[in-house]
Amino acid sequence: MLTSNQIRRLQTTECWLREIQSSEEFRQLKYYPDVTLGDAIQAISELLDEHNIQLSLF
Repeated sequence: MLTSNQIRRLQTTECWLREIQSSEEFRQLKYYPDVTLGDAIQAISELLDEHNIQLSLF
């Protein structure tokens, strides 16, 4: 299980990634890596969702 500190860090990271992804500066980079910021955001969201599901089972 994730600690409350780990959850806060993941939530903050997700927020920062969303801000970066939507920024004009990032769009100007024209950078298209194999793993995108969207992939990272989705992975973090799934991890947080899974943790919330585990908590609700207890």
